[in-house]
Amino acid sequence: MKRFLTQIHRKSSDEASTTTSPSPTENIADKENRKRPYADDDHSAPAVKRSKKGGRHENFLPQWLITYPWLELNNGVMKCKLCREEGKKNIFVDGCKNFQKSSLERHQTNKDHLDVLLARTGRKNFIKATTVATEKSSGTLQAQMKCVYWLAKEDMPQSKFTSLVELLKENECPDLKNVSGNKLYNHHSTLDDMEEAIAQVIDSDIDKDIQSSGVFGIMVDESIDIAVHKVMSVVIRVVVEGEPRTYFLGNVEVQDGKAETITRSICDFLQARNVPLHNFVGFGSDGAAVMTGRKKGRSEERRVGKECRSRWSPYH
Repeated sequence: MKRFLTQIHRKSSDEASTTTSPSPTENIADKENRKRPYADDDHSAPAVKRSKKGGRHENFLPQWLITYPWLELNNGVMKCKLCREEGKKNIFVDGCKNFQKSSLERHQTNKDHLDVLLARTGRKNFIKATTVATEKSSGTLQAQMKCVYWLAKEDMPQSKFTSLVELLKENECPDLKNVSGNKLYNHHSTLDDMEEAIAQVIDSDIDKDIQSSGVFGIMVDESIDIAVHKVMSVVIRVVVEGEPRTYFLGNVEVQDGKAETITRSICDFLQARNVPLHNFVGFGSDGAAVMTGRKKGRSEERRVGKECRSRWSPYH
């Protein structure tokens, strides 16, 4: 009986050892399974290709273009279009080949990149603020420009601008009733800029009428400006839509009173205004010999237009 119990005990021990002791092959398989974070039948694992060097991505991931709007792929390298446009110097301007998300995150917090974002945001805010301020003050600015135009048209000095605005405020002009401080553009340089802008618009309209007119004539007369320089005042007469229109073109500075000098100065002045000289058909003057003389006066006049008709008036 004792030998029988001993035999049963040995048999049970052998079965237990056989069940719990893995084979060398099973030990290797278990170790491999512990290393793997996902089972073979688990399809939720990310499908990321890895190279032999430190786990870098072998290919550029297209979703990065959505996650990082500043990113662009150019000739197989990653670049930052914002830094490139602003002229910065960093690895993402030359081209980065390190296809890792950590590289993108590092560049996104880089000082150069942050400076670019700050500068662009500042420019957008400045443009927006300027646009809003201009829209709010557009009526006020137009009213003040009309005041400048009226002063120039009536040959009045700029020193009367402030008093004119105050008069309109007392008359409850809606666009000027709240004008004060920096909203009142009464500095002489600002008034000069307004006059220059108005003059450019007027000259542009005159040039359009001259180009649309088939023919034109000019009237000239000598004068002296405030600096006692000899000038020729030039007035042009055109036909627009069947109606004659007369415009003052400007004062032409002349070196002397000779017919040749006067003709050359007037022709250069007209050409600078893109006036088509082949449409020149009429010439008016005060009847001086230098303007209408048969020798130099008339001959120099004919150089401008062969079919030109001359008229003179003693009333000037």
